[in-house]
Amino acid sequence: MVERAGVVQWRVSLAEIENDGPFSDFTGYDRTIVPLAGRGFRLSGGDAAPIVLAQNFVPQRFDGGWSPLCELIDRPVQALNALSLRATQSHTLAIHTSTVGAAFAACAQVRYVIALRDDALVSLPGEREARRIAFRDTLRIDGAQAADVAGASAHAVIAIISLETVSISPNG
Repeated sequence: MVERAGVVQWRVSLAEIENDGPFSDFTGYDRTIVPLAGRGFRLSGGDAAPIVLAQNFVPQRFDGGWSPLCELIDRPVQALNALSLRATQSHTLAIHTSTVGAAFAACAQVRYVIALRDDALVSLPGEREARRIAFRDTLRIDGAQAADVAGASAHAVIAIISLETVSISPNG
């Protein structure tokens, strides 16, 4: 979580959802959630169409101001959350599987690589060997630098979360 002037700019977290209940209201934020373990859940309420997240490792993005009722398909569920303050930040959350890997260009200001199933290997420019990120560990990469990410096994699942500051024009 990063704050500026007492306001959370963005947050990345792992959550254990054990019971049905309302999601927190994060008005002004964009939110992406990814089920990691369990049989998933259903989000419903308000004017938005219900969303069923019944497949692990499939991200779903929605307005953080929507505070739906979460109904678990079965208990418990583990989920990865990414939130960014829409006025100042933007985020993407991508899931990569297997040893094929993903290369990303030097563009995001902050990047998180999270090993969601098995280990991940991250190669950064200027480093002789790839870094091994253990299951459920996270590597934060600051600054705009390129990297190659791959699973350490054929069953690996890796999340890459990229965060950028939103450019605000002087005219509004």
